Amino acid sequence: MGAGLRNAFRKAVEKAALSYPGVVAPGQLAADLFQTMNAERSDIVHAYAITNLEGEQILNRRKDSQGKYYEVTDVLLDSQLTLARGKSAALRHTQNREA
Repeated sequence: MGAGLRNAFRKAVEKAALSYPGVVAPGQLAADLFQTMNAERSDIVHAYAITNLEGEQILNRRKDSQGKYYEVTDVLLDSQLTLARGKSAALRHTQNREA
């Protein structure tokens, strides 16, 4: 879902860099943060409920490179908020460079 938006944003940064070279670093940072945030968002949205060994209902997400599943935790959700704030800051920085 987010690949098209991310690629369009990267192209816009490249185009803007011709007139405003200062937008390159924060623009690339924003695109990278978006990519990470989109992957984690997909994990959260597509997680499914299971019962863990303690009998609690949890959200489970996809396998990692070792074939293990992971629980959607408060840490993951907090990470999403941190990434969103970082992306917003990078975008504001890019807009300030254009002015």
